[in-house]
Amino acid sequence: MKTACFYDSSIFPWTSSFVGAYGEVRREVERQARVMTPVYASHHESIEGTPAKKHRWLTSTLVFFTIRNTVAINAMTSTSALLDQVPGLVTAMLVRMEGGTHLKAHRGYSPDTLRCHFGVVVPEPDACVLRVEDEERKWAEREWLVFDDYLEHEVWHRGTEPRTILLIDVVRPESVVEPQRIARDFFTLKPGTRFDEELARVAGPTQWLEWVEMGQFPVEA
Repeated sequence: MKTACFYDSSIFPWTSSFVGAYGEVRREVERQARVMTPVYASHHESIEGTPAKKHRWLTSTLVFFTIRNTVAINAMTSTSALLDQVPGLVTAMLVRMEGGTHLKAHRGYSPDTLRCHFGVVVPEPDACVLRVEDEERKWAEREWLVFDDYLEHEVWHRGTEPRTILLIDVVRPESVVEPQRIARDFFTLKPGTRFDEELARVAGPTQWLEWVEMGQFPVEA
């Protein structure tokens, strides 16, 4: 039986709150975009014929496997208040993709979550395509894409302007497992989860588990 690739966002009633607050979310996202950092350089490449850029995929993390980034959260008070109302929240971050970028085929971290993308800044909605298995979708501002990121997926941004989304991972609606349990399973390297080299460069699993128990990343003095 084929696993569903995409889901209607109505399975998560909380998504409508973000649509209603789109203007304020966008203002906060655009401010926070100034401090985004590049990630997973080996996962993306320039689409042939586009100008070369050093960094094409950048993020700003608010929550990662229940670990809160208090600096980013405090800078985005309206968005953070909305996130506080999301049941089963596991991860939340901003993700910007520059034009002319191909995000190579990859799979997500955990089989216990679904990924939700909220289109915040999408100036060229026809230029940016997400493929999950054999299905494709496009982003649009004020709209959600909900999909199973544990399946193989990739992205082509054939436009020229940056596309920025709010990425949220939540516990699957059919699951009764708690977000902290998912986080602990992930950082104890439970079979089926995907702890990768990029995360290992930040810290080992034991340190990540300590942050899960703390509930936040350490704040530099």
